[in-house]
Amino acid sequence: AETVHSFTWRLPWEGGGGPPKAALSIEALRALRVRSACLRGRGGAMQGFFAAALISEVLRAALGGDASVDYSFASPSSIRTGDTFNVEVVGAAFDTTNDKIMLIPPGRSCGEADNVPPRGLQSDVSDYHDLVCNGPGSAATKLVCRGLSVYQAGLWTVCVCDADAMHRPQPPQPPSPPPDDTTTTEANESISLSDTTVTTTVTKTVTMSPCISASRFWLGSDIKGTVNIDGAWYAGIQQWRAGTAETLRLQGTRLSRNDRIRIVGEGIDCYDPSQSKTMHAAVTDRYPYMLPNGERYGSPNSETDETWEDIAIVVPGTYQVCWCAANFGGCDSDEDFLTHVATIVVSGPTPGTMQDNKCVTGVVCTLQIAGSGLNNNDRIRIISDWQECGWSGQTNAVVQGADGPRSSGSESLSRFGGIIMGRQGTFKTCWCGSYDPGACPTCCTQAQDFNVFIGNLTVGGPLQGQIDRPPIGVPFTYTVQGWGLSDVDRIRIVDKLVLCATDEANVHSSGIEASTVPNGPPTAVGAPGTESTNRTFISWSSIVIREMREFRVCWCARFYGGCSEGSHFSLDLGVINPRGASNSTYIQAVPGRPFTLQVDAQPGSMLSPLDRIRIVDQQLSRGVCGAFGTAEHAPAVSDTSCWPTCQPTPVWGEPVVNPGNSSEYWDPVLIMGSGRYDICWCNSGQGGCDSDQDFAFKVGEVTANGVTINQQWHCAAYMPCYVEVPLTAGLSTDADMLQLILAAPGEKCGAAPRASATSFTRGTRLSGYEGSDSRGDPTMIFELGTPKAPGIFFACYCQGPVCKSQSVHDRDFFQKAGQVTVMGLQGRDDYHKCYLRGSCRLNIQGAGLDSQDAMMLFDIQDGCGQQGSPASFSVDGPAYFTSSGDRLFVGTLAATSSQGLESWIFELGTPIRTGRHRLCYCSRSRSMTGSCEHRADFDQPAGEIFVRGSEFNAEIRCEQGEPCQITGRGREFDMSDRIMLLKDGPNHTCGMVNNGAYPTWMSPATPKKIQPDVIIPDLWAAQYTLSSVREPGNYLVCYCAYIYGGKDCVITGQDPPYDQYGHQIGSLRVLGSILAVRSVGLTPGGADTPLPAAPYAASVEVDALMTFTKYTCVATSRAAPFGFIPQKSDLENCSADVMLLDDRQKLFPRCWGIGAMPDQVTELGPTMVHIPTFLTEDALKTTVNFHVWCFGKDMCSNDRCVMPADNIGVAVPLTGGLVTHTMTWAATVATEFSLRVRLASDFDIGQEWPRIKIIADGSECDRAQLDSAVSGLSCIASGVGKCEPAPGSALSSVSWGSGRELVWNGIKMGKAGRFGVCYCDRHYASTCVAWQHIGALQVNGPNRAGMMRYSGNPGKPFDIVVEGIGLVSADRIRIVPQGLPCNVEMDGFEGTPPAPPPPPVLAAPSPPPSPPAAGDGSTGNSTVRRLQQDAASTFQWVSGSAASANGSREHWEVLVEPKGVYSVCWCGGGESSCDMPNDFQVRLGQLSVTPKIDCKVTDWWVVQECDRECGGGKVSLRRAITTQASGGGTACPSEQELYKVENCNMKPCPLARLDRAWTEPSGLRAGVAFQLHIEGEWLDPENDRIVLIAEDKVCGETAVHHGGAACNQFGALEQHLVCGNGASSIRVQHPGKYRVCVCDASGALLRSFDGSKNVTTGNYEAAGLYGAGCATPDLYVHQPEEGAVLTVGDPPVAVAAASSSSEGAGEGLDDGAIIGITTLVVILVIAVGVFSFFWGRRWLERRAALKVMDEEMAREKAAKEK
Repeated sequence: AETVHSFTWRLPWEGGGGPPKAALSIEALRALRVRSACLRGRGGAMQGFFAAALISEVLRAALGGDASVDYSFASPSSIRTGDTFNVEVVGAAFDTTNDKIMLIPPGRSCGEADNVPPRGLQSDVSDYHDLVCNGPGSAATKLVCRGLSVYQAGLWTVCVCDADAMHRPQPPQPPSPPPDDTTTTEANESISLSDTTVTTTVTKTVTMSPCISASRFWLGSDIKGTVNIDGAWYAGIQQWRAGTAETLRLQGTRLSRNDRIRIVGEGIDCYDPSQSKTMHAAVTDRYPYMLPNGERYGSPNSETDETWEDIAIVVPGTYQVCWCAANFGGCDSDEDFLTHVATIVVSGPTPGTMQDNKCVTGVVCTLQIAGSGLNNNDRIRIISDWQECGWSGQTNAVVQGADGPRSSGSESLSRFGGIIMGRQGTFKTCWCGSYDPGACPTCCTQAQDFNVFIGNLTVGGPLQGQIDRPPIGVPFTYTVQGWGLSDVDRIRIVDKLVLCATDEANVHSSGIEASTVPNGPPTAVGAPGTESTNRTFISWSSIVIREMREFRVCWCARFYGGCSEGSHFSLDLGVINPRGASNSTYIQAVPGRPFTLQVDAQPGSMLSPLDRIRIVDQQLSRGVCGAFGTAEHAPAVSDTSCWPTCQPTPVWGEPVVNPGNSSEYWDPVLIMGSGRYDICWCNSGQGGCDSDQDFAFKVGEVTANGVTINQQWHCAAYMPCYVEVPLTAGLSTDADMLQLILAAPGEKCGAAPRASATSFTRGTRLSGYEGSDSRGDPTMIFELGTPKAPGIFFACYCQGPVCKSQSVHDRDFFQKAGQVTVMGLQGRDDYHKCYLRGSCRLNIQGAGLDSQDAMMLFDIQDGCGQQGSPASFSVDGPAYFTSSGDRLFVGTLAATSSQGLESWIFELGTPIRTGRHRLCYCSRSRSMTGSCEHRADFDQPAGEIFVRGSEFNAEIRCEQGEPCQITGRGREFDMSDRIMLLKDGPNHTCGMVNNGAYPTWMSPATPKKIQPDVIIPDLWAAQYTLSSVREPGNYLVCYCAYIYGGKDCVITGQDPPYDQYGHQIGSLRVLGSILAVRSVGLTPGGADTPLPAAPYAASVEVDALMTFTKYTCVATSRAAPFGFIPQKSDLENCSADVMLLDDRQKLFPRCWGIGAMPDQVTELGPTMVHIPTFLTEDALKTTVNFHVWCFGKDMCSNDRCVMPADNIGVAVPLTGGLVTHTMTWAATVATEFSLRVRLASDFDIGQEWPRIKIIADGSECDRAQLDSAVSGLSCIASGVGKCEPAPGSALSSVSWGSGRELVWNGIKMGKAGRFGVCYCDRHYASTCVAWQHIGALQVNGPNRAGMMRYSGNPGKPFDIVVEGIGLVSADRIRIVPQGLPCNVEMDGFEGTPPAPPPPPVLAAPSPPPSPPAAGDGSTGNSTVRRLQQDAASTFQWVSGSAASANGSREHWEVLVEPKGVYSVCWCGGGESSCDMPNDFQVRLGQLSVTPKIDCKVTDWWVVQECDRECGGGKVSLRRAITTQASGGGTACPSEQELYKVENCNMKPCPLARLDRAWTEPSGLRAGVAFQLHIEGEWLDPENDRIVLIAEDKVCGETAVHHGGAACNQFGALEQHLVCGNGASSIRVQHPGKYRVCVCDASGALLRSFDGSKNVTTGNYEAAGLYGAGCATPDLYVHQPEEGAVLTVGDPPVAVAAASSSSEGAGEGLDDGAIIGITTLVVILVIAVGVFSFFWGRRWLERRAALKVMDEEMAREKAAKEK
């Protein structure tokens, strides 16, 4: 079809003739050809259809002719932009399938090639080519084209394309060459249609492009048909000014008030529904402008005009106006605005460009603006950078300019000159283009007019708003910062009220030191390398301010106008606020009371935390600050204030400044002395505030008035007392008060509470009244009343109204006026007691006592100061007597209490009798003669003294856990008396105050009964019964006598007053096996280092009281119930099943471990017991302490021997122990390493206890011994043996985290492999209690170190292969002469080169080798190295990296020239650098470099002939080595391989022949041993056996026998068996007949044919069958031919009576009998020993009982005698 251009039709035609010539389209022909080809392929069945179709097409084309158009119209008749409509064309010869229409603008002719259709749904020719024109009603005379939509309003002509037309009929066209798509062709083609042939010849111009170009639409015109589209017409290009209010006017048809517009950017296509048509951001809605997004202006009903007013676009540029018809959508989306109605070109400054300008403050500058359409009417405005154009007025920073037309310019450039900026900063430049002198004279006058943003204006010059705070009177530098500063700028410092740019701004303020005013240029400029007119800072220095006022700084730029007038200094830089304080701080202070010191700033000034003050005594300063000494505070100024708590005062430091910096505070400030003080001030730390001159400014004074301090007053106890205080300035009798506190060390007025109000009859806080002293000076008198007791008090003074207010506090009495001492005795009615046989010492307290005072004892009936009868109860002690012979006692001052009371000790001697006496005191100062000489002088009662006690010391013995009775004998006892036990020990005496020395299990005991003593007349016996003495040991029995009115022996709710138990009435020894149990390391004489408990063990020290016994301890995780006292049975059953325990034992907690000593104790004193524990994971989480109890295993007859005897036990804190039991370590063979064991942070075990052991992997720690490869450790040769040494260090801070670490150094392993590491820290002597596995040690290195054998041939490469663990390429080998150590130092040693590649190889020896000879196989990079020495004894090698290494195997390639024997040494590169000889510590083995020789051996020869003639024997063979292998030759066999044993004489032996049997003795008796002899042949004494069975049984068929024996006794031969030894075998226990069955051990056996039994054979046919032995009963199948049955008679008489004796007589005592007899003897010896011990002890106890005088026996004896 592609090549067809002309063809011939041959068709029959009605009427004859041929058809008219027809112009057929080439497309139709192509379609026919394609269809023909397709149908032809389907066969002849389609020929009819094809013929009909072809004829139809040809006839239509031939007869139709060109199409013609009559007229056209659109429906509906009214169409708006965007509406969908149809076009109908009426005419002739239309092809409804291929003919198309197209709309073109009016005034254009159809068929013009440059016609462009309107924009719409169909916007180009291709869209119209796709238009469908075969709508309903379409025919050859009408085209109905549907689905048209046009977005442009207007009248559009309808043009038609005749798709079948070959030429354009009109108007006539001049000849022209055919277009590119047509070709003139003549051709013939015949098409066979079945049997009909049509031949047609066509010669025509064929058009190749139907309806795809505008020129093809040549039918139609604006006369024949148009389509009118209603809407807004295109308004053309509008010229607007940026930021100016403009009006958009549109015209059209059928316009509506609901039409809308959007102004979009230049690049937006209004006709494209997919593009965004959002209103452009440059269209402003700021007042007074309107955003054109609403209803139009003007007549709302107009259909031809519409207007939008007050539109302003603030950014110059080109914009499009998109229109939406009211009927099209809702005008609310982008696709609704499809009509382009106008183009707006906005002139003004160049859009999209930031036109930035720069100026310098105070200097005239010009702004340049580029753009389009610029003119002289344009205006600009400068605003602050934070404001927006169109909203803000011009900034006041503009001093001049920027308010009129431009100074010069063109349409593209405007210049605005003469602008002066008044301050530095960044500003915005805004533009207005709407001013017109005629049309709009008021435009560009309002802020909203300047709505076009041009760019930024950066103004250089000084920074403004600067605030400086220089100190008064101190030179300072004023610095101006910014940019664009100049070397010729000037400043003026004026008063703050003066404004810059005024006339006054040209004169400096008088507050500036005249000689320092900055009149000239700057003294310093910034950035010296920059231009002189563009500095970044300038400074004026050495300015001094003398007056406290505020100043303003005005600036003149670049010597403008000479800077000679005030107007030149137009720029206000800021203020200078001189720093200083006002002289307004005047304070009235009370010495000792803290106050707040406030300093206020001078008006207009500001204070700083850098300010400092000094408070100076005016006696030093003389009222002038800055004078000598004003840099230090007065001594009365305290550094610490205690009110009420103590805190440092801030007087030396910085103040607290209020938020406005107008005041500063120092609080608290404390002045301790009265006086007047100046407050001197230092400004902002100037000069460091460290000199007198720095504190030259006086800001005020402090006046401190207070009471006179440190006065002394004395009063007598029980007598009226008053205090006089000088009435000085500041004191007031109306407001002030006095308070007394107890005088004690550390007590201070204002801190301590007042003394008890009952100390004086008028109280201890009181007011005073005015009086005068002896000189007539005014005083304040405080009457205290009568003191109730002697003592010392501080008089504390309160000053001011607060003293009598409700809020008064002890701290208000902070002034210490002085001290009041009340003299006299304290405790006039006290009761004292002393005990018989003990020193009697009285402690008398008082105040103002004297060493010449004395004490005298009187009868209780006498009164003090009377002529009574002096008494004495002792004959020893100090002896002082009056002239009349009365005994008196003089005291010694012992101490003074914290309250000032004196303690005087009076020694009264040792009482020898009990009784009661009165104590009377004599004060020397009150005596008649000035000394204590007369009874009447002892007029002061000092109390009473009682003498009590026991007349004897008893010795008592009791057993632990048993009741104990104690008896005291004396003249007077009371049921309120008490006794206590005190542990005996060094310096332990009754009455000592040491709570730990008294047993906690005992409370003071009460007498059970008091009765007349039956032993000693005139005495009383007080009996005390202790229900149970829990703990063994020696005790003192201490007694406390009850005195009515005196100190009690028991205080409810408190510990007993131990000092009252000062009288010993006896000694008690409690018998037991354990004195005490303690944690390890706490017992004197025991272990020095604590041994903390761990989850796996606990340890305690037991004080042993018994020897030759073992001690057992248990550990629980909790205490027993309160009050529960454990017994031995409780501890022994603490791990038993609960179901097996009684009710008591169930109360005791379950134990987690039981530990018993392995050996008996041989010495008394501390011994250690270890307790292995087995805590579960849950128990470990909750256990804090182990509770441990112990008992003596063999010394506990009453079950009450457990220690400690309480429910707590010894609480041993549980630590974390080892961090883990799965630690890992790594080491290298033969390399020393440190083994570190991690401990928990609380497991401080030290270095004494821990030990480690390294064993073979997989072994058990408590069974395996130290591995032989370990050096650095040694252990006792036992699985539980102790190892040494202890760890070298115990670290409390480790690198791996929080915890501890034990370190064993210097350990070395001799072989590679994996090993177990065991740990033990509990030992008995050299035995570990429990080795435990804690981890694994991986030792890297070669296997079989030292045993390797290498060989090589001289001059030939060979391998050195190492197998082991952890082998790496960094390992090295060294080869040295045999006999030298591996680490030998030799000349020429070269370490391994550190750098790969190539990998290091064996280092060249020294001297360096010569180049290898050709052909030796060596290359520069080869790992094969050649030895070049002449002798094998003078060289060494050090290798490079291994040729290969995979962790378990590595090898080096070596080449050695000289023959010899060497040692191969190894260094592990993972642990060492291998660059020093000493790194090579491991000897792998021997290297032999010799020529290759194979081993040679001899043939085998017989060493020992066959040991059996038959039945399979053994023959020994041997061979010998004749030539040893060397140089890698075939190895020689081992020593074992030189010997071998082979089988021989394998033929079966003949069966044993059993001829005759007899016994020795011949007469057999039951129970009597005998021997059996058998004669025959082929016997085997070593292996043959016999058994005896019942006579009625068959040999080999029963397993029941009655005895048997081997037959290898003395005399046995191959022909004679001797069975049994005749002593213990053979023996038959019962009489009867027995058959002898023999086992032929060497005989061969076969199974019978039926498999029922064994058959013996001796034939050679049985070869290969060996002797079956005698292992089973079925092998005993032979019996002697003669004597096979034995008869055993009755046993002898002796045997019948006692079979055991019979056996002994016949065979002697067997082992069991010997053991039994030995056991019986031992039991008898022990029984005798126990019997002797028991009765001996009873005898001793009886002696002891007699010694302490048993009251019961004495009472019975007395009763009998009476």
